[in-house]
Amino acid sequence: AISYTGPEGFPTNSLTFQSSAFSPSVTGGTTFAAMQWRIGEISAPGIPGYDPSQPRIYEIEDVWTSPEVPIFNASIRVPIAKAGPGRMYRARVRHKDANGRWSYWSDPLQFTPSAPDVTLYQRSLVITEINYDPLPAGPGEVGYVASDFEWIELRNISDLPVDATGLRFTKGIDFDFPSGYTIPPGGRVLVVKNLSAFQARYGHASDAIIAGTFLDGNLNNGGEDLKLSFGAGIPVIHFNYGSSVPWPDLGKSGRTLVLLSPSTALDPSDPANWRASMTVGGS
Repeated sequence: AISYTGPEGFPTNSLTFQSSAFSPSVTGGTTFAAMQWRIGEISAPGIPGYDPSQPRIYEIEDVWTSPEVPIFNASIRVPIAKAGPGRMYRARVRHKDANGRWSYWSDPLQFTPSAPDVTLYQRSLVITEINYDPLPAGPGEVGYVASDFEWIELRNISDLPVDATGLRFTKGIDFDFPSGYTIPPGGRVLVVKNLSAFQARYGHASDAIIAGTFLDGNLNNGGEDLKLSFGAGIPVIHFNYGSSVPWPDLGKSGRTLVLLSPSTALDPSDPANWRASMTVGGS
């Protein structure tokens, strides 16, 4: 059997479930060998959130299945990005004995996740600089194209560290922060297009603040949506930057878009809150 042990309302960042103990009668074996968890979505008439214009969703099309867990662990926490708020899911668990025989999947625990509280992220995190139109490769940068030098800077303007687990860029670039990654108080981090290209142009001095790379796609030189999300798409920062009036005109200069006075949490969707960097390549 399976039970829910997380906070009230099934918030997507705290989906925690517990399994009953291994029972020899379930599998015919006497020794526990492994366990496995799964989450499946369902969508059909009569289910909240059902969209009749879309195909039905059946539980057999699993959203997430854990690897086999060889040591009995009664509880599991579902990865943050696997379930979206307002949709219906079923959680199940099964056990395997030492003879290699699996039990049936448990009876389902049906639930509809709620959105997590993202106000902490919204108060703390600011996109402060965007290098969307860098100069082409120069001497010492052979083998790279201009877009390889793109990057985005994210800053923690609060007095407390921010655990970035579950934060993801979902528009503009595609990047998931590593589990357990922490942005220190007042700290800034960079997400870069190509690490070796970045190092060729800027050196290794900033390596410590590089959170990772977005190898797929690139920032649009004409402007586009940027969205930092939590979990399965809950917006933390979402705005559209531009490249022409009233936005600062970088004019193929290799300068970056810099947010004015980041610590005051200015509205990033307002062009008046941005300027071109004072130097080529960014601040």
